[in-house]
Order: sequence, then structure tokens, then C-alpha cells
Amino acid sequence: MQVQNDIIDTPEINGNGVIRFERGIPGFEEERSFLLVPLDGKAPFYFLQSADNPLLRFIACEPFRLLSKYEVELTEKDLRDLLLEKEEDAFILLILTPAERIQESTINLKAPVVINVKKRLAKQVILENDQYTTRHWLNGEKVDPTNSRTSAEAGRGR
Repeated sequence: MQVQNDIIDTPEINGNGVIRFERGIPGFEEERSFLLVPLDGKAPFYFLQSADNPLLRFIACEPFRLLSKYEVELTEKDLRDLLLEKEEDAFILLILTPAERIQESTINLKAPVVINVKKRLAKQVILENDQYTTRHWLNGEKVDPTNSRTSAEAGRGR
């Protein structure tokens, strides 16, 4: 299933309870329950906040508001894991790695978070598209690994 969601309204998942990652998020496998909280009360930026650990939260953003040509191709396994039957039930987020200067912040295009809004199930998937990397500038350009700061230098996050 290819998901290219141009939805302007945020699906009814924030504020209505917990989103469940059955296998956790890579690197945080023990964390399985999260809340989606709009940053400053509005989209396209959110906190993906652990429901069990108040110190763990990710900044995430809606890709289709920032990148018009971004596409998510889900595998059959991803669809089964998420119990996803219809494209419109998928809500896509990208994890952002913040930096001191916003123009140095990056987003992970290679591994979006896919949320089944009906079942409240989520998974961070790895896309097979070689054009996407784990570090794209917010303006959509790829980060040159030979001329960029590390994630630790840029700030906490994934």
C-alpha cells in the first residue's frame, strides 16, 4: 500500500488515549505506549510522548505538509503488523532531530512512524526507497555526512 496523505486536518488520535507500538520504537523497544501531543497546540509538529516515561519524548512532524513529493510504500508485513486495511486510516509522522538553529534540524525520511488511527497501533517502518536517508534538512535536502554536526551535537533525539 502506498500512502501519500494530503490530509489537512489531524486525525482524531491526539488527546484520545494511548497509541501502542507493539514492538516499541527501535532503540527504545521497552517503550510501547505513547501519546501524540500537538506542539504549541497545533500541527504539523508533535511530541510523541511516552505514556510511561515522562522523560522520553520525540519531536515529530507531518511529512506531507513539508515535502510534497514524499511517499511511503508499506510492505505486506507492515500492513499486517498495523492491521491496516485502508490508506486513509494511516497517519504518517517523521522523527525530527532538533538543533540549536532550526535550519540545522534534520528529519528521518527513511524510517517514518505509521499510525493506524482506527486501531491506535503504530510502528516505525524502514522504507526500501534509497532516495531517503535518516538525516534530511527540514528544507528537504540530504545532509552531507562529511560536513555536518552529529546528532549529539545537534541536540537530543533521533
